[in-house]
Amino acid sequence: MEERKKTNTDQNNNDLSSSLDEQDLSEVKEIITLFSNTVSSIKIYITKHSTVIKQVDQLWTKLNDYLDKYWKLEIGIRELAFTYKEKTIFQDVKTIKSLPFLFYKDGMQKLILYKGLKKEELQEFLEIIKKVYELPAEEGDIVNLLWERDFANIRYFAPDDFLETKIGAGKKLAEIQVERDALFSGSIELLPEDHAELQKACKEDKIPEQISSEEYDEEKQWKEIEFDEQFSTLTERENRILDAMLIANRRVSPEDELVMLVTEMLNLEEDTERFEEILEAVVYIYHDIIQKGNFTLAHQLLSNVLEIDMFLSYQSDPKERLIDEFLRKLKSNERLDLIKRTVLKGKVEDFRLFLAFLDLLLGPDASALLAELYEKINNKDFRQRTLHFLEESAMKDPNVLVKIAKDSRPELTKEVISILSSIPEKRSIQSLATFIQSKDKTIKTKAIKALGKFKDLTSSKILIGFLNDKDKDVRILAASSLPFAKDDSIVEQVKNLVFGRGFKKKSKEEKMAILAILTKSRIKKAYELLEEILLKPGFFSGSKHTETRLCSIQALEIMGSPESLRILKKGAHSRNRKIREVCKMALQDLSPDHNQER
Repeated sequence: MEERKKTNTDQNNNDLSSSLDEQDLSEVKEIITLFSNTVSSIKIYITKHSTVIKQVDQLWTKLNDYLDKYWKLEIGIRELAFTYKEKTIFQDVKTIKSLPFLFYKDGMQKLILYKGLKKEELQEFLEIIKKVYELPAEEGDIVNLLWERDFANIRYFAPDDFLETKIGAGKKLAEIQVERDALFSGSIELLPEDHAELQKACKEDKIPEQISSEEYDEEKQWKEIEFDEQFSTLTERENRILDAMLIANRRVSPEDELVMLVTEMLNLEEDTERFEEILEAVVYIYHDIIQKGNFTLAHQLLSNVLEIDMFLSYQSDPKERLIDEFLRKLKSNERLDLIKRTVLKGKVEDFRLFLAFLDLLLGPDASALLAELYEKINNKDFRQRTLHFLEESAMKDPNVLVKIAKDSRPELTKEVISILSSIPEKRSIQSLATFIQSKDKTIKTKAIKALGKFKDLTSSKILIGFLNDKDKDVRILAASSLPFAKDDSIVEQVKNLVFGRGFKKKSKEEKMAILAILTKSRIKKAYELLEEILLKPGFFSGSKHTETRLCSIQALEIMGSPESLRILKKGAHSRNRKIREVCKMALQDLSPDHNQER
């Protein structure tokens, strides 16, 4: 019995341990994914960009919570993957851009973060990663940069013999003894062994002067190959990776070089007049870049200028005014039209970078330009990214979307309505009211359904406005979608409609939809209005008016409250036979369960 208890206890402990391990693994995966996304952002945006700030804050919060619980986070580094407790938690097979490979190529095997990590340390660490990405592969060494910085709470493990084991091919190095006095004597004395080696080499090999240059080059080439085969321990795949990295980093286009050059000139130029002349040149460079559709380079150029602007603002430098003027030129209608023409010609290869560029250039104002392109570009990726951009803009200010929604853009306008209806706050309700004036039935229908989702008085009052629409279907939908009617003003507006001109000409379906608003109210004024419609035949004589009275009976039956029963009993004594009979039938149908106020 005791053995069985022990077994059950062990099993429970194992299950608990497994559950905790899974939770731990899930948290680490989330942190590493967020880390990767943050690195992707800092490669595209400037440090002060809202996207970067937001993601760094999220990463810092997750890391801080984790380190408070577990004291440290130790990540294993493989060629194309990050691991945690020997389990792969992140993988990126695109070698040149791979985040794990960035660490792996310089010999790092582990990355360790400790409790006490400061946000400033994390930000500096990310800046180092960005710097390594921007440098050619043969120059950017993250291990060296981390060693120089010596973070208090960020550590790593990279074997000292990495270069020897990976590049040096295990070759035994010659022992060299140097006598300092002889070294500076101005002469070299060869040992007997050295003379013997030199004579042997002369007998076996031709002296370069005795052979043609062609033979020498060929012989040298073969000897280099033999040397590589003998001493290199790099695999064929590793050689290909290194070659690809070198080629990719050396492919700097003339445009890239020009952007780097003018940026450097702006950084170094102190004379205001010369600075202005360089900015004028940058405008022409920008124009050419946009015309070619190279929005990646356009983003880089603009980021560089904005960083200079930020630096100048800290120093209250008068050259800051010149950059402001430069930015105004980039936002002129002439250059915005150039952007639109370039996009419509199909020159955009990566819409993600295109939207990042627009966000950097125009901020929320980019919505207007995107709206013009949305209906003309039938590209799924572009439309999804545009809608995501608009959604983020609407969270800050719903009116941004109202400005771009028009009947001439039905597809975009319906998407705008969907976005407005999804905003959790009620700021968007008044924005939806603008669609009452729309001439497009599908747009008004979409707006009505969106307003119906907000269970409050404001949305109900806006929907009442749709009851005056020229289209019957729109009016019926608005009446049936009205979510809240427990207010005297709503009942008063229904009364004005019922006793107004033209109500008797409406279809029975529409009359019932309007009177059904009162069934959602159940306040004193609602009952008074239904009683007035049912019991005062002077107002409602004739077949059409009788139809209205029958609709009021149906509304009272739906309500099924003691007050509605009281009114129906009065209607059962009406002089109108049809009204009398229908009231009696309604009273018979109502069960005792309906005799209590709902």
